[in-house]
Amino acid sequence: PQRWDHDRTATWVTLKGTGENAAGTVSMVAVHHMIKPAKYGPNKPLRRQLYREGMEKIQDLVTTLSASGPVFVAGDFNSQWTANDPWGPRKMLGAVGMKTTMDVLGKESTHDGGGIIDYVFYQPEAATPTRQWTQNLNSDHNLLGAEFDIGTTSADLSGDRDASSVGRAGIETAADTDSDSEVAGEGLGLSATQWKRAAEVVGAGKSLGISEQGIVIALAVASQESGFKVYANDGLGGDLAADQRGISRSLRLPHDAVGTDHGSLGVFQQQWPWWGSMEELMDPATSSRKFYEALLKVPGWESLPLTVAAQEVQQSAYPDAYADDETLARQIYAKLANTPATDLYLASNELAECATQTVAAGGRTVVFPVPANLADTDRHNWGEAGSNWDSWHTGTDFSVPCGTPVLASHSGTVEIDTSQSWAGPQLVKVSMGPGQLTTWYAHMQKVLVAGGQAVTAGQQIGEVGEAGNATGCHLHFEVHTKGGGSIYGPDNVDPSTWLAENVGKTIGGGPGSFVIATFNTLGHSHTKPGGNKKGWADSATRTRWMAELMASQGPDVVGLQEFQDPQARVFHEVTGDTWGGFGNKDNVVIWRRGTFELASSDTVAIPYFGGHTRQMPLVRLRHLASGQVITVINVHNPADVHGPAAKWRAEAIARERTVIARERAAGYPVFLV
Repeated sequence: PQRWDHDRTATWVTLKGTGENAAGTVSMVAVHHMIKPAKYGPNKPLRRQLYREGMEKIQDLVTTLSASGPVFVAGDFNSQWTANDPWGPRKMLGAVGMKTTMDVLGKESTHDGGGIIDYVFYQPEAATPTRQWTQNLNSDHNLLGAEFDIGTTSADLSGDRDASSVGRAGIETAADTDSDSEVAGEGLGLSATQWKRAAEVVGAGKSLGISEQGIVIALAVASQESGFKVYANDGLGGDLAADQRGISRSLRLPHDAVGTDHGSLGVFQQQWPWWGSMEELMDPATSSRKFYEALLKVPGWESLPLTVAAQEVQQSAYPDAYADDETLARQIYAKLANTPATDLYLASNELAECATQTVAAGGRTVVFPVPANLADTDRHNWGEAGSNWDSWHTGTDFSVPCGTPVLASHSGTVEIDTSQSWAGPQLVKVSMGPGQLTTWYAHMQKVLVAGGQAVTAGQQIGEVGEAGNATGCHLHFEVHTKGGGSIYGPDNVDPSTWLAENVGKTIGGGPGSFVIATFNTLGHSHTKPGGNKKGWADSATRTRWMAELMASQGPDVVGLQEFQDPQARVFHEVTGDTWGGFGNKDNVVIWRRGTFELASSDTVAIPYFGGHTRQMPLVRLRHLASGQVITVINVHNPADVHGPAAKWRAEAIARERTVIARERAAGYPVFLV
């Protein structure tokens, strides 16, 4: 009810996640409830009764939507009641298990002499609020915003933590207590999970050709820092640097335990983001490689005492502690020393299914597509002719046993092509983006990645096999420098030469990067009948050209100006669900859904022609591969076509600078287009 004789409607949506959150579903209920039921109007008891009836309907809706996933309820409740009032939203929604962000983060949104009107409610068993803020939007209400970690609950964040034990504090997951597993390290006091983590450390070292001493150092560090567990970090230690805000997102990634020590993550408790992306540090193989790479930079490390060499890498507050783990490290190495690198890789892939779903960023140093000690199995047979091929051999073959790990040669996003029968059921491609470097991997007996998944250089993506048009076990590897639209395209280069020139070097454009563009599309009004661009192509034709241009150039975020409704309709018809978008009155920011998701949106008011206000779109986009949130502002400042507008442009720029400063102060990288 709005008033005691009118109705008002609550609106709700259920949203399915994308990217790393593809398995998640959340529901959002927006409420604008009955006007001032506690203060005004005749027949106050009836008004309160009707208000309660409205809240009961919201209760029923929350109960129904909860079957699909977490539910959030937010809006203007018009209550001005205390938290304990039985008719109020806190009591009514509390009865169905909901809390308000103010209960956790403090009261920040008040109105009408201090009475609370605007709320954000959530279910504490499904989400944890991490941030709350207000903003003046030139209304009689302030905006109330909140950020949540979904899937992280207050129960997850409870328990004793020993912050003094070099990050070894937190909650272990059930994976660490699997008594049914045969534990190769049980004689050393290691669980199944711990043994697998140790094997990953050894396997990464072997793949890089690291000596026994180097691997022993790594094992001792991993043992001391984490006890061979992948640690997430809840961010509750109160000791984070400014650029470590948001580390609690690590709770969404596969982990064995939860810690709270500074910004430490993973098996080696490496500091995020200085050691690498969150996804890299939470992946044992990748974090191990980062440790070894740092160790190799220490002068004379092989002749240094273990504790000294380890401390040069880790810079720990407890450098002598590594000596306590040297004996265990040597015992582990003795058990694994004669295990082939292939078996060590396979051991790591017997972990929980989610381990193969890690979204990664960075890692742009090129590696061989098979373990480095098998690189000499390259047959260098690109370009050869023969009866096995329709024209010529489009890749090179690595003659290694079936089951050998296949590694992403560089970072990128996975594409799965099921139309190439010569390659087997699935041809895996790792691409740095449309029109950019793409490598192909064929004949695999097992594929360990999914389409759209981001991977780092050296991450295992499958196993060598003999599927498709293959004679014996081998990996067929191709390099297409500009996207590989055609198997025989001119961008198909000799992989052996490319590897010789690039292994060990850093290349850009991985899943931690993106392409941004700006485009004034020339509004529909200019070329419609009577418009001022007589003879120009109509807006529908030009919009189709624009879609083709975006498909070929591959931008991930675009600021569009003069993008009017008829153009938007044609663009959506042509591109389908490829792009998300936000904006109004001709100015829009669009983003590729496979690269970004919308975190929040806003507008920036600037003076336009004649000083009239026009709202420019501002979006905060979460990069799916890295988790980084960026701010993109798209502006179209006034030109002089309707008279001198210099003062309005100056005012617009001043306002834009103010917003940029605000966003940067909040910790967001800002892009103005």
